[in-house]
Amino acid sequence: MWEGENPVAPVESDAQKPNYSKFLSNYNEEQRSGKVPYVFDYIPSMFLKSPSLQRSYNDFAIKHGSGLRKQTKGTVLLTYYRSGSSFLGQLFNQHPDVFYHFEPLFPYSRDCSSDSPAFKKEKIENLERILSCDMPNMRNLTQKIQHFNPNLYNSRLCLLTGACFRFNSLSLCDPRLCPPMPGGELKCSSCGPLNLELTDDLCREKEMTVVKTIRICNGSWLDSISKSMSLKVVHLIRDPRAIAKSRLSIPDDPITEAEIVKNVTDLCKQQMLTHEKYFGSDDYSTVLYEDLNRMPFDKTQEIYDFVGLTFHPKVKGWIRQNTGASRVRRESLDLKDFHVAKRTMIDDKEVILYEDNAGHNYTKTKFKVKETQDMLLQNSMPDMSKIIVQEVNSPDRKRTVVHNQILEARNPFGTYRNSATVLETWPSKLPFEIVDGIQKGCSELMEEFGYKFVRSKEEYEDKNPSYLPELQ
Repeated sequence: MWEGENPVAPVESDAQKPNYSKFLSNYNEEQRSGKVPYVFDYIPSMFLKSPSLQRSYNDFAIKHGSGLRKQTKGTVLLTYYRSGSSFLGQLFNQHPDVFYHFEPLFPYSRDCSSDSPAFKKEKIENLERILSCDMPNMRNLTQKIQHFNPNLYNSRLCLLTGACFRFNSLSLCDPRLCPPMPGGELKCSSCGPLNLELTDDLCREKEMTVVKTIRICNGSWLDSISKSMSLKVVHLIRDPRAIAKSRLSIPDDPITEAEIVKNVTDLCKQQMLTHEKYFGSDDYSTVLYEDLNRMPFDKTQEIYDFVGLTFHPKVKGWIRQNTGASRVRRESLDLKDFHVAKRTMIDDKEVILYEDNAGHNYTKTKFKVKETQDMLLQNSMPDMSKIIVQEVNSPDRKRTVVHNQILEARNPFGTYRNSATVLETWPSKLPFEIVDGIQKGCSELMEEFGYKFVRSKEEYEDKNPSYLPELQ
């Protein structure tokens, strides 16, 4: 599964598959539902327990919205597969003034290998609808997509819930978008399909809509949308060598070494086409994944200033919990100002503490045993000294918070980030031949954004130099 996190519970269990089959029974028929109801003659399993629950769901499913004015402010997070986009998306997902969508174009291919990618027009039309808070009926939309398989897990979620990756969006899991249930609120995974008109209303009440997508090949595709609404584009850039390492680490998406070099080189060309055309525009901004990891507060502030949002305390709390970072000033930070303050041997690794004269510090780990290094890098184990435990009274609760952060750090689709384990791993994992091939194909992008080159195989085998760009 490319786009990541599973929901907290399955939408339909094995015992409920006959109900799902009924949901799909008219999938190929010409007469399909519109916005309200999302689908005719279907009641989620949770609401089949009693006649009163069935009525409650039916009343919710056919309730019409109030027809608020369409949204006129939108932001697209222009990102790429394994570029760290989920973390960037969370900065908007956590913001209470944003209606956030996580990969709503999932039913379409992310293939950008041709000059005229399939469904380009359809992608943009549906993206514009979503940004303006005019949710398309997912069943009707997928009918037009060749090779769409409604029985695949993520496809089932798109169809059953009415929005792809609904559970990755706090906006789409708002309690107001769930039928009322006696005794309290339901989990989002038990709410059944969205009422699309109520979803539109809630979306239009927000300050803006934000969409994170890896399925827009070139920023120029968005030109038509910018004519109909105020649109901002945040373009996420990441070291192409790190993207290659990340893509190679996904077991369900195998790729050869030769393929990864061409794959990433083509990506660099796509990114530069967008950057060269829109650099300097008031509606276009780039952010480096590496800067966002090292200076999450300052970079988030810059992004919010660009799109026109305030830095909400809820987002600040999320950053602290999910990065182990604390707020610092960036004006005086320069990697050249840091020096080795302490070296500590711990079992089979050496932990090196770097400090500057202003009291800022970071750590770098050198492993002595390759097998242990590979194991820890695979798990992306965070530096425990940097994990921020929430201020709670219960010791058990503190242990739970730390445990959850460790599990999240091990998850290749997760959003916990620790600079020492995320930014400096590719030199220990990629063969020099792959690095050299990517550098040749991506030299323009690397020079533009300040990524440092590996100059020789001998230098690369040393594993000591840092290839991170200077903080901007």
